Amino acid sequence: MATPLTTSPPTTSAATARGYALPMVAMTSLFFLFGAVTNFNDVLMPYLRDLCQLTVLQSSWVQGAFFGAYFLMSLPAGYVLRRLGYQRGIVLGLLVMGGGALLFIPAADSREFGLFLAALGVLGAGITLLQVAANPYVSVLGAASRAASRVSIVGVANGLGGTISPLIGGLILFGGSAVLKAQLAALPLQERLSREATLVKPLYLGLAAFLAVLAGVFFLLKL
Repeated sequence: MATPLTTSPPTTSAATARGYALPMVAMTSLFFLFGAVTNFNDVLMPYLRDLCQLTVLQSSWVQGAFFGAYFLMSLPAGYVLRRLGYQRGIVLGLLVMGGGALLFIPAADSREFGLFLAALGVLGAGITLLQVAANPYVSVLGAASRAASRVSIVGVANGLGGTISPLIGGLILFGGSAVLKAQLAALPLQERLSREATLVKPLYLGLAAFLAVLAGVFFLLKL
């Protein structure tokens, strides 16, 4: 009598690895975002210097406002995460970043440098909250033996985001055709600056929309 064939169920470790796949993809996208938003400031500084008619020293406040938020938010972020937990902390951080991105719209409309600095500070605060939550979470997202691999993956994503965003941002903010640049240069100063101010708005509207979608993903994920 033939012995019936049996199919063994997947091992617990394999099933667990598949269960962690989607959260790991989501976390990798976060680290890509960290690098992209942070390094975009290198493009934003010369843009704001022209748009708001700043000195070189004043334009350096762009980095001061952004990274100052890291210093101010580090301890409060730990307290928030103890109260909310990793997942809700990540969602909150994404929403805070989205609020900072949206602040760029009135800042561009008014060309007020103070509003740009406020927007950068809010963005930096959101990223701080995200990093405090995401850095330790990556190391425990799966088998301990693969922790170094996971950290390497998100590190590559972070570097990739930091490389790509200045290139794309530079093309959008400074890469117009020679004809367009000549037309803008021929305009009166205030009219030229008003037109240049509109260039940054689609970038940050798109960022705010992406952050809202990502917040929804993390809200629904089972981390």
